Amino acid sequence: MIRCAVFIPRYNYHFYYNNNYYYYYYYYYYYYYYYYYYYYYDYYYYYYYYYYYYYYYYFYYYYYYYYYYYYYYYYYYYYYYYYYYYYNYYYNFDHHHHHHHHHHHHHHHHHHHHTTTTTTTTTTTTTTTTTTTTTTTTTTTTTTTTTTTTTTTSPPPLPPHHHHHHYHYHYQYHYYYYYYFYYYYYYYSYYYY
Repeated sequence: MIRCAVFIPRYNYHFYYNNNYYYYYYYYYYYYYYYYYYYYYDYYYYYYYYYYYYYYYYFYYYYYYYYYYYYYYYYYYYYYYYYYYYYNYYYNFDHHHHHHHHHHHHHHHHHHHHTTTTTTTTTTTTTTTTTTTTTTTTTTTTTTTTTTTTTTTSPPPLPPHHHHHHYHYHYQYHYYYYYYFYYYYYYYSYYYY
């Protein structure tokens, strides 16, 4: 009798991580396309409220980064709190069973979060003042205000392999982006209509 051992490598974690990246970039592409369409659709409305819009834009950007870094800090606080609990769990396990299972957690410290923000703002303001002596007419023209904001943020690192809440993390991360864009849309609707 001949026995054959077939080794099937497990790529489920790696596949899930790639799928997470794919889904995230697809979602980001859709949200950025929607933002571009919305901006182009209300271009004359923004043009009408140019000074109000710019004042609000900088204020909003400051608020957005403050809120994002607060969320980022909270996420890492929770992540490292879990990692600390995970480490103590294996430490107690080793202590009670007199085994050294430190190889269970040596691969969890290499998760990083990379944030790359590229902001391109092109503003062309043309102000023409025409004064005629007979009628005294002042004409002010402001043209071509284009603001393009591209924010590329890699998704946060997945929790360790044995963490059963990684789908919750994935959902929470996308929910945050959805909430941010919904708040953006809602504020503009409230502010302009």
